[in-house]
Amino acid sequence: MAVAAALRFFALGKASFQIDEAMSILGAAQWRQGFQDVHPPLYYGLLEQWARFGLSEFWLRSSSVLASLWSLMLWVRLVRHWRPDLVIPCGLMLAVAFADLQQAREIRMYAWLQLWTLAYFVSLAEGRRGLAALSLLAACFTHLFGLFLVPLGFLARSSWRPTVVVVALWLAWGVPHYLGQREHPLGLRQVPSLSMEVEAVGRLLSGRIAPFGDGFSIGLGLLVLLWLLWRRPDCPRLIYGWALLPWLSVWLVSRFTPLQIFEFKYLVWTLPAWIYLLAASLPARFLLLVWVAGNLWGIWPYLQTPHRWLADWRGVAQRLREGSETVCVHPSMMAAPFFCYGFRAPRLQLVDEWSQVVPQRDMIWVSTPYHPYVVQQQLLLGVRKFWKLQKQVDFPSQLPSSEIQVTFWHWPQGGAGAEEKQGR
Repeated sequence: MAVAAALRFFALGKASFQIDEAMSILGAAQWRQGFQDVHPPLYYGLLEQWARFGLSEFWLRSSSVLASLWSLMLWVRLVRHWRPDLVIPCGLMLAVAFADLQQAREIRMYAWLQLWTLAYFVSLAEGRRGLAALSLLAACFTHLFGLFLVPLGFLARSSWRPTVVVVALWLAWGVPHYLGQREHPLGLRQVPSLSMEVEAVGRLLSGRIAPFGDGFSIGLGLLVLLWLLWRRPDCPRLIYGWALLPWLSVWLVSRFTPLQIFEFKYLVWTLPAWIYLLAASLPARFLLLVWVAGNLWGIWPYLQTPHRWLADWRGVAQRLREGSETVCVHPSMMAAPFFCYGFRAPRLQLVDEWSQVVPQRDMIWVSTPYHPYVVQQQLLLGVRKFWKLQKQVDFPSQLPSSEIQVTFWHWPQGGAGAEEKQGR
C-alpha cells in the first residue's frame, strides 16, 4: 500500500496549477456553458464536492489517487476471498502497474470505475446484496462501461431483482440523454482490427503508451494470450468474464456497428483480472521480478516528462490564462480540461460546426489537429479565408492523437462581412 501511495503521489508532484475562482465543475461539464458530456454525471458530482476543499490541480487529481488506493485495498480483500496465497503477488502487481498509475493521476472517471467494480465484486463475494446494488448503480452512473457489470454479476451469482432496478434507473437517464446525443458523430475512432485486441492486452500489462500498432504491445499480448490458452489457470469464472467479456464486446460493437467505443484506456478497469490470471499460472518469484521491472521501466521516464506522452492541457491553460480573446475549442468534447482549469463562458466557446464561429472579432483556436472529427470538418480552412493568422503554438506529444495546436487569429478591418461568412 505504501509503495502504491508513493508512486501515485509522486506522479502528482508537478501538478501545481492553481485555479483562480470557485466554479461548478458539474454544471460546466453537464448542463451549463453549452457543453454536454457523453459520460454519466456521477463523477462530475463527486469532483464538484471534492473541489469544495481545494482548487489546485494537485488536489483535484488526488481524488483519482484516492480511488486508486481504495481499489487496491478492495482488490487485496477480494483475492483473499478466492486464494489467500495470491494476495501478495496480486496486490504488489496492481500497486506498481503502470497502466493503473496513468489513470490514477488523471482528472477522469476511470479510476473511479475500477473502484466501483471492485466494490461490487467484494460485496457479492461477502453476500452484501444491498451494497452490491449501490456499487453497481455508482459504476453505471460513472462510466457507460459500468453496464458490463450486469452480466458479470450473474457470473458471480448475484440476485437479479436489484440488478433490474439499477438498469431501470440507468435507462431513465440514459435514453433521454442519448436521444439528445444522437446528432453527435459516431465514427470518431478507427474501426479496431483483431490485432488491436491483442495489443490491448499487451498495453494493459505493460502500461505502454504508443501509437496504434505498437509492435511491443502486440507481441506481449500475443505471448500472454498463448500462455493462458495453454495453461488455462484454475480461476473463478468471474475472472475470465471480467477479463474477456468487455474486451470482446467493445471490439464487436466497434467493428460491426456505427458506434465506435474501442479505446485502450476504457479497458484499464479489467487489469486486476489479467493480473489474477497471470498470478494463478506463473511462479510468484519469477512473475513479480518481471512485472515490477517491466512496469518500473515504463514508469520512470513517464513521471519525469508526462506531457511528452499525454495531451498537455495544463500547458495550454497556462499559456491562455492571461488575455481576453475568445477561446474556441474544437471539437467541443475536448473542452472538459478547460473547465477544470477555471475557463468558462463567455470567453470559452465550444465549436463543432461553422455556424458556431462568431465573426468580426479576434479569437484563439484550440484544436487537436489529428482528431478524426477535426480532420473531417476542416473548419480552419474556412477560418483562414476571413481571419488573419498571427501566430501558432504547438504542444507536441509522442502520440499524434494527443498533440494540441493553438492558433491566434485577427479579424482584419474591412474583412468579409458576417452575412458572407455565415452564408458559406
